[in-house]
Amino acid sequence: MYRIKIISQIIGVIILLNLFACDLLKGVLEKNGTELLDSIKNNYQEELSFDLAALSTKVKAQLIENISLKSEADLSDYYTPIYIDSLRTVLIETGNLKINVFESFLLKHLKSKAIKDTLYLTNLNLNSPTKGEVKSYEFDVKKDDVIFYEITNTKKNTLKEINILEGGKTRYVKNNLKKKESVRGVIKIAADNVLTVNISNDNFIKNMGFFKSKLKIVIKKTAPQLKLQVEIKPDTIVSSRPFIEEVNDTIYKIIDSKNFTLGPRLDLTRSYKQTFDINIDEFDNLLGWGYWIGLDKVSIEQYTVLSESENPLIVFSKNELLKALRPVELSVNLNKEVELVIKNQSLDARSYNYASNFAFYKSDDFIEKKIKKAEVYLTNTSTLYEYDVSYNVVAVGTIKIKNETMKDIIAFKDYIHITIIKDE
Repeated sequence: MYRIKIISQIIGVIILLNLFACDLLKGVLEKNGTELLDSIKNNYQEELSFDLAALSTKVKAQLIENISLKSEADLSDYYTPIYIDSLRTVLIETGNLKINVFESFLLKHLKSKAIKDTLYLTNLNLNSPTKGEVKSYEFDVKKDDVIFYEITNTKKNTLKEINILEGGKTRYVKNNLKKKESVRGVIKIAADNVLTVNISNDNFIKNMGFFKSKLKIVIKKTAPQLKLQVEIKPDTIVSSRPFIEEVNDTIYKIIDSKNFTLGPRLDLTRSYKQTFDINIDEFDNLLGWGYWIGLDKVSIEQYTVLSESENPLIVFSKNELLKALRPVELSVNLNKEVELVIKNQSLDARSYNYASNFAFYKSDDFIEKKIKKAEVYLTNTSTLYEYDVSYNVVAVGTIKIKNETMKDIIAFKDYIHITIIKDE
């Protein structure tokens, strides 16, 4: 009885030692896998940093100028493995990529350095084996392949064992994968070989089909080095840039406006005559000038009503100068008791539409400009009645203004064109 107890204790110790050894092996392998992944990432970053540091001052200046338009990051923060992986993804998905000539250092990294660009060996969901069976999956691998694995127990029952072997050598083992537990890691292949994944659930109850586990297994490896065709070719670049240019702005301006009354001839307290000049000295580049003179209350009121929206003399001038087809019927003088005489002193050309009390004159650049354009004489011939007078003068000219516009600039620039060469 005593010997049986001793033997039982020895067996218990052996079992504990085996479990401890398995856990220790599992810990070592998981640690090595994590360390390998970190090592790959760190080496990738270090090599990229080294390449950036080795660039000439001129190329660095070009790179800094290029990224300053997109980011405030410095070179090492901008040209990262993640950024290059994103470029390589575009290259793989579309078959081509275009980069600046001064970014040629990216070529070797685009060929094979992207960690995220991987090929799936398997991505499956399966139930754990029963009746003492071991499920095995085999994959051909090559020397220096980097294998990424992730195994998840999606059910509540514990899985007995998972074992990953390279050839006949165990590279990873996991005992008692608990419910909802995931394990992941990285294995670097030492030689051309077969990678085997063994899954077992070996105990009496589970062999009968009870307490099955359900697994999700993902195994992938880094993509092979890309075969690339590289050409330097010019591309058309269209960019919009602001330009400041001087343009002529046409100004319509009422330069004189008077309202007064002419008394009757027999009223000695008031004047029945008015005389004045039309002088235009508003613009260095005068396009034209005009006037309208109202001689009775009705026509003046009509002019005032039209002025509430836009000055009718300005609208009339625009139509005469530009033929804008917006004619304005300025009131024609019908008052026979007010004598109006306008003596033109200029050589400017009168437009087609005019009457005794309004007109518009177009200026000519080849004719000498005089400030005095006309003389106006008004006389009330009535001995009994007074009359209201409204006198309005317009000048039209151009002034130089600075105008900011966006213009498309077309240029040609050399780029590196990268195309994937596909195996026949």
